[in-house]
Amino acid sequence: MTPFHTPLCDLFGVEYPIVQAGMGPGDTTRLAIAVSNAGGLGLISGNVPLGVRQGRSQHEMASECIREAMEHTERDKPFGVNIPVNSVRFPEVLRAVRDARKDPAVARKLRIIFLSAGDSTPHIRELKEEGLVCTGVVPTVYHAQKVAQAGIDAIVASGYEAGGHVNPDAVHTFVLVAATADVVQVPVIAAGGVADGKSLVAAFALGAQGVQMGTHFICTQEAGFHPNYKEAILRATTRDTIVVQGTLGPQRGLKNSYSLALRQMMDAGKTQQEIAEYKEEHEVQRSILDGDVDDAPVPAGQEAGRIHDVPTVRELIQRIMAEAEEALGRVNQLAAMRVH
Repeated sequence: MTPFHTPLCDLFGVEYPIVQAGMGPGDTTRLAIAVSNAGGLGLISGNVPLGVRQGRSQHEMASECIREAMEHTERDKPFGVNIPVNSVRFPEVLRAVRDARKDPAVARKLRIIFLSAGDSTPHIRELKEEGLVCTGVVPTVYHAQKVAQAGIDAIVASGYEAGGHVNPDAVHTFVLVAATADVVQVPVIAAGGVADGKSLVAAFALGAQGVQMGTHFICTQEAGFHPNYKEAILRATTRDTIVVQGTLGPQRGLKNSYSLALRQMMDAGKTQQEIAEYKEEHEVQRSILDGDVDDAPVPAGQEAGRIHDVPTVRELIQRIMAEAEEALGRVNQLAAMRVH
């Protein structure tokens, strides 16, 4: 057992306190399998657009992803599903989870659900009664307290550095995680700007029991994102992201022709109809599937500037844990110097 094995690891049944973000509308099934097999918690995205898996219905597609994860995760390795609450796909994906869990073998492995991008409180009690471990993704301390009062099992405190959808109020990870850990009794998972073992140790110092990563997991060999998407992240610096309007609110992604033009439209006071039409013409699937990383959204966090290669998932997780051991050693060494 490593020095980083926390109660969160026991709650999820994982070896390492590392969670892969859902990252819809990308299909993260293959990535989730690799993360779970490597000792972290892999999450199937419950927000994959229709047609990505050969035109299947939302229920059929989610069911297929679950079957695939069941077939390819190792026997004792759990996996979860992330579902954006405000997505029109929420009911069908949740139905697929429930249908799959009628099989006891599935229920033993698929027992963790992440509720994001909306108010999850109406769903928590019912899902827990069904035997699911519920985790809520929140952008503020207020929302963390709200889901904690509703009985959530764990909380992802997602700071403004994160890729994808962010809170309109720019509360950053360093502040949000510490403030959340101060007021809730359930395990807190730090998200936003997490890229390596130093981030993991910092998250622990802030009161978290684990971390969630999205952007760095995109840059792994198993992630089903177009090579151009991964290369764009590798080229990015810490100044190369921007927050613009997304599908469910503000969204952070890489600066490119699309996002800079959208920012100009927003600053010029274009109507919501004009902005919506522009976004409809530049769907994110064009970057994820087709590799158009200039004229389409490329969701990514500020940690993109600290990512420099594309390892396997197992290599990345092992590297993070080794870096964390090294970082903790430096902290202990500094503390020892102060004592003497």
